[in-house]
Amino acid sequence: SASAVSVLPTPLGPTSRNTPTGLRGLSKLAREVCTRLAITSIAHAHVGLFRTLRRVATAKSEILTASRPGIPAFLPADTPFLPLLRRHASHKMISTFGGSAQAMWRVSNVRADLKSLSFTVAHSLLGARGNQFRCPNFGEHHLTNILLAIGISSQFAVPLKKIQSAVARLC
Repeated sequence: SASAVSVLPTPLGPTSRNTPTGLRGLSKLAREVCTRLAITSIAHAHVGLFRTLRRVATAKSEILTASRPGIPAFLPADTPFLPLLRRHASHKMISTFGGSAQAMWRVSNVRADLKSLSFTVAHSLLGARGNQFRCPNFGEHHLTNILLAIGISSQFAVPLKKIQSAVARLC
């Protein structure tokens, strides 16, 4: 249906998928089925067989290059490899997310206690002043995934109150 969402999780770490052959297969699949793409991070946890962060970024960018032109691509604004990712996503509708000033979906005012995490998300789809969110405290490292979910949900025109409610109920 028109409202269906295809999700193709492609974690990169020390697994058998992280060979040139495995990534080519994921890239082909991305071209055939993905209507949106997201790269959550370029991190040391992903190095595995790639040996350097630059090689991780290059490998992840192959999926951007292989996917269909014109689809939305969400890219991490807080990585030094953003320019590389942007080059490979040049024929996509790019949205960036993170805590840096260059992020289109920007998280700020992060406050954590033992039970909860609160933060503000700013983007033109949510209003210029930003909107407050609260969720159980899984650790600030999960903010990237939450911010990405907020951005994608907003692109599907999910009402802000529904998004805030869903974030608050994360378990």
